[in-house]
Amino acid sequence: MAVPGRMTTIRTAALLSMGQRYTAFLIGLVYAVVMARLMTPYETGIFSLAAGVIGIAHMLRDFSVGDYIVQEKALTRERLRSALALSLIMAWTLAATLYMIADPIAGYYGEPGIAKVLDLLVVSFLLLPFGSITFAVLTKELAFRAIFWVQTLSGLVGAGLGIALAYNGFSYMSMAWATVSSVATTVAILAWIRPRETFLLPRLSGLSHVGRVGGILTAGGLMEQICRRAPDFFVAKTLGFNAVGIFSKAGSMVDAFQDFFSGAIVRVALPAFAKRLKEGADARDDYLNSLRLLAILPLGFFCFLALFAAPLVWVTFGPAWMDAVPLVRIISVAGLLSAPYLFASAALTAKGQVRDVLWAQVLSGVVYVPLLWFASHFELSAVAAAAVIQVLAKTAILQRGMRLGFDLRVPEILCSAAPSAAVVALAAIASAPALLIDDRTTVGALLALMLGAVIAVLTGLACLFAFAHPLAGELRGLGRHLVLHRKRQDH
Repeated sequence: MAVPGRMTTIRTAALLSMGQRYTAFLIGLVYAVVMARLMTPYETGIFSLAAGVIGIAHMLRDFSVGDYIVQEKALTRERLRSALALSLIMAWTLAATLYMIADPIAGYYGEPGIAKVLDLLVVSFLLLPFGSITFAVLTKELAFRAIFWVQTLSGLVGAGLGIALAYNGFSYMSMAWATVSSVATTVAILAWIRPRETFLLPRLSGLSHVGRVGGILTAGGLMEQICRRAPDFFVAKTLGFNAVGIFSKAGSMVDAFQDFFSGAIVRVALPAFAKRLKEGADARDDYLNSLRLLAILPLGFFCFLALFAAPLVWVTFGPAWMDAVPLVRIISVAGLLSAPYLFASAALTAKGQVRDVLWAQVLSGVVYVPLLWFASHFELSAVAAAAVIQVLAKTAILQRGMRLGFDLRVPEILCSAAPSAAVVALAAIASAPALLIDDRTTVGALLALMLGAVIAVLTGLACLFAFAHPLAGELRGLGRHLVLHRKRQDH
């Protein structure tokens, strides 16, 4: 089921997807910087807890219908209709459920604002099914040019409205309105550009086929969301909403990597691996080559984040949020440890080993959630440290799946990431002296951050070409392409 005139090559799709994520990252960065100065940690904590409830419910709402559409080899119009029906049933049922439990949740935490936020956010559940099928089809066909405009415009609308409302005193409700307006914009644009084959009526027959695949993927994603959101629930009860706000800001800096790189590449990796496997290619070599090429990005991001956490938090959020600095550093360690397995879930899902992904998510969650509850009775640093243990557990289980599915062992994976690690280490050593400029003023923190970033990038680029890193070849190819493109324009 093709989308005429919209398909692109895997490489172009990756560039477009990364371009969209980078644009979204910049929009989100401006939004975060402004909102951190308009909102207190306590207000942020209220929205964060409500958003945590919604995040977990979203995994059930989607029921991995999007992932089912992307990986389904025999996708027909009838199966798309069944997927739409399942999406509508799940979304609207959950919307009603969330509306009914909003007040009890708010009562448990003694904060009525939680119910107000939840009551508004459930509107997104009523809207999303009308866009989710179209979005999944566009992703399957690698139509990332269209996706770029959809997500960029919706991000601008949400950020603009959120800032305007916060400036006018709407407090935590401004973030709720921002979320709903972004979803509404996404659905409206998708309705306008949708391919003809996605004009569908729901079909109740065939739900079992969609539900069987979606159920496995959803179980794992649900546990992942629970692990991601559990700190808000535990910390709010034991350490208070101010602590929730601080922890959420630390997490948002690490989550920025998901928007800046990981989400973009993994979103392309799943259909790309599926396509290569369908063509009979050696996915084992594909994984190692992808890791050699791109491991430098997560390693570089998390290393810089850990090293420059203090000036970064000061410049981004302001002095009121400096308690987040040690948390950022600890959680960055988790990011560094997981970098060699960045594509593991996508590769295993594309190969049909969704149960291995499920076990990695569920078993690591079984370890993490009780540990997190225990840690929340002490301090936020202990809560952050629990995340590192969870990543280690998940990585160990993913490695088992990679060994069984692709005959990939730990030394091979680490060797593929080693050249990138060497480049990142040298860039970190070269940029570290820039921290001496940071004198706990906005100007000093900004100068340290800018100088450190420039030194790290220049050192990294020099090492890429000096060590003949695979990414250096890609950069040369991109440079040649741009030169040729300009010459054609001149003629």
